Amino acid sequence: METARMLLCAGRELARLMDDNLRRKGLSHAQIHVLGFLDENVKRGVRCNQREISRACGNTRAPSVTKLLQSLERRGLIARETGSDARVRYVSLTAEGKRLARECRAFMDRVEERIRAGFSEEQLEAFCRALGLAAKNLGEFAEEIKD
Repeated sequence: METARMLLCAGRELARLMDDNLRRKGLSHAQIHVLGFLDENVKRGVRCNQREISRACGNTRAPSVTKLLQSLERRGLIARETGSDARVRYVSLTAEGKRLARECRAFMDRVEERIRAGFSEEQLEAFCRALGLAAKNLGEFAEEIKD
């Protein structure tokens, strides 16, 4: 029982940190996921269309992604344009969208650094393996107890 409680406490603290940071910026988890996805693709020189964003969001239904993109567009964080094929709409970050995406990435890097503080590389590798195994075990258990 102690392991589950400790994982729960750590997860809650991490979620609180992330939620507070996003709240200060007026963003949802889905919105920052899209901004981060677009920023990573910009760095690689790749243009993204709405279908690719939908896949990156876990194959969220098209109307949901459309609403999500509309909210980002209203805030001036993204721009949408039609390509040579009028059925395909490309999405790009505005300067403000890029700034917010990178601020959030920098915050995540700081969180990651804090989590790793005091661990040796060997300890971190073992910790990550243990967390991966715990996640796998929990996923299997969830499947077993489904109705």
